[in-house]
Amino acid sequence: RFEQGDKGAALAYARKSHGILRSVGAKISSSREGLEFSVDRLQGEMSDLRRSMRGAEKRLAVLDAAELAAAAVAKGGVKFVVKALDGKELEYVRGVATEIVAKGGTVALLGGAECLVLARSADVNVDLRPIGKEALAKIGGKGGGPANFVQGGGSGDVKGALALAETLVIAALPK
Repeated sequence: RFEQGDKGAALAYARKSHGILRSVGAKISSSREGLEFSVDRLQGEMSDLRRSMRGAEKRLAVLDAAELAAAAVAKGGVKFVVKALDGKELEYVRGVATEIVAKGGTVALLGGAECLVLARSADVNVDLRPIGKEALAKIGGKGGGPANFVQGGGSGDVKGALALAETLVIAALPK
């Protein structure tokens, strides 16, 4: 906002705005008149790319889950998948865990970028809520969920939290 008579500031502002428009137009190969259309087109392309990336990530989660499930280690009559998926976000880790526990007799204890997901198949009788609370506390985090699927975030030793969760799940398995 400019005070009346402050033409110098208004002119400087207009010149700066014009310079920004020219610079943006040059970066996206557009004239000033076509700038709005070009920005709309780029936003649409970005939306399409994001949608495509989400689809690719879902397919990758299914493949990762199959690979991890194939390497599951049996302990106490239950197959365990314990893995830190370094750099992966909660949504991805949750998808992998869901795929793994869709098959019976399985527990998935997975970590990602500052997150944990503890999941079990419907036929594994362990309440993961207290285990999740303790494991999440180890990374200074919070979370929750139903007895068969606990998730949360925090920052800390994700691998240590997964090891703790594994020990607690094994101890909680019915004898």
